[in-house]
Amino acid sequence: MFRSSVQRNVSAVEGGDATLPCEAPNNKTIRVVSWTRPDLGKNPPVLFYRNGCFNPDNHPSYQNRTDLKNVKDGDVSLTLKNVTFNDSGTFECFITQRGENNNSINSLSSVSLSVVPPGQ
Repeated sequence: MFRSSVQRNVSAVEGGDATLPCEAPNNKTIRVVSWTRPDLGKNPPVLFYRNGCFNPDNHPSYQNRTDLKNVKDGDVSLTLKNVTFNDSGTFECFITQRGENNNSINSLSSVSLSVVPPGQ
């Protein structure tokens, strides 16, 4: 099964943190979370999480600058630290969950990030 949600827009001040919202559509076990930027390609991702573990091989631009909110509660919003103008763009959140009879439920959401200078 595949689900898609509407695109959201987020603004952040350069040098601050940004939270890009993404939530699992139900209370099923989350197997995989992959945050990507289509303009950077899917590999390596901005952040990749599988079966309770973070993959350390993220895109070089995002090393040590990313975190997830609260996976256990279904909130897989991406926290992006120390944002720069280069972070402006579209991010995609792809979630795979365990469904009935061990089938997979996949969902995709898109977030557009705009980074603005301090004081605006």
